[in-house]
Amino acid sequence: MAAATADPGAGNPQAGDSSGGGAGCGLPSPGEQELSRRLQRLYPAVNQQETPLPRSWSPKDKYNYIGLSQGNLRVHYKATWEAEVGGWLEPRTSGL
Repeated sequence: MAAATADPGAGNPQAGDSSGGGAGCGLPSPGEQELSRRLQRLYPAVNQQETPLPRSWSPKDKYNYIGLSQGNLRVHYKATWEAEVGGWLEPRTSGL
């Protein structure tokens, strides 16, 4: 019984150590830590603890002419250039 009580007691400090390290860094994996460092360099005035930056695009908050790919990380424009400019461009040969 004492051994069973000692094992969970021994496990709790380990869990506390890992959560303490996670709370200090905020991110467990090295890849996410590097991402956090890069975002901190790009946006130094943002306090990640108070207002974390979004990590992906929301499919709900986009227009129909914007497409998302690669797990909502990459944005592409779906409309054609010709459809957007329509007839407002004049050919260079017109002299305008």
